Amino acid sequence: MSKPLSWKQALSNKSFRIHLIAAGFVGILIILFLPYFFNEILLPKPGLLLNDFILSLLEPKDWSWVIFGLIYFTLLLTIYFNYSKPHAILLGIESYIGINLVRIVTLYFVTLEPPQGIIPLIDPLITKAAYGNVVYLKDLFFSGHVSTLFLLFLIEENKLRKIFILSASILVGFLILWQHVHYTIDVLSAPLFAGIIYSIIRKFHSAYLIKR
Repeated sequence: MSKPLSWKQALSNKSFRIHLIAAGFVGILIILFLPYFFNEILLPKPGLLLNDFILSLLEPKDWSWVIFGLIYFTLLLTIYFNYSKPHAILLGIESYIGINLVRIVTLYFVTLEPPQGIIPLIDPLITKAAYGNVVYLKDLFFSGHVSTLFLLFLIEENKLRKIFILSASILVGFLILWQHVHYTIDVLSAPLFAGIIYSIIRKFHSAYLIKR
């Protein structure tokens, strides 16, 4: 297996620089657009209330700190072991942007009402800083948290770390259901969407960018 290119080598490639700048620009646009999307478009839009058999078996319990603890730890772990791989980092960033763009579409066309008994999932770091303590309960199909963790699983190459990240993804998915934050279909479909988006962008990278 060839040694990954350094950041200096990657940045010397014009195509890589363009992708990195474009990813940053699109990422900022998404961050600015999401509050408007949730408040002005998604919130007043009627949604479906699903009868979820799995949720009916689970008494709601707040697992927010455990969920975000696992998410942030896994994210930092992935960055720490992959920061020296610029093409892997760019692939992850563009895949994450792709996931968010697709989620905007699915949230609009598959609008769901919050599950019965939902306990809002509160991010101890982001909710207050980015959204002023506003919690969006109709942010449902498909799960952004599970798809993000599964994306980290796909990016990671080390087998032991992949096992850990996959285990964290499964556990977070289960805890999210236990908290009634999502329907079962939201959680189960998340890895599928993440895998498809990652595969498309990776093929594009292989065709048009220097291999990592």
